[in-house]
Amino acid sequence: MHNSLAVAIDHGILREGHIEIVGAGPGDPDLISVKGRHFLEAADLILYAGSLVPVELTYCAKQGATVRSSASMDLEEQFEIMKEFYDKGKLVVRLHTGD
Repeated sequence: MHNSLAVAIDHGILREGHIEIVGAGPGDPDLISVKGRHFLEAADLILYAGSLVPVELTYCAKQGATVRSSASMDLEEQFEIMKEFYDKGKLVVRLHTGD
């Protein structure tokens, strides 16, 4: 039996946005991974788990970036704001606990 896969791409709906999940490590801003720090510095939106991640990890955000805690947001609200930035071709970082 031979299997094949066909994919059709409508270039009119392609988006340029990017969402990156970054682990906050142990929570110390000096101990976040180099790659994670680069994403935080470049992000247009940083959505961080405010009840779990220290706000100090977001202090490296570029000027003009939107930084929001998700502590008081439900999953739908989190998705909406990430989609808004993604649809505009922006870089979104979801900063969460762990490595």
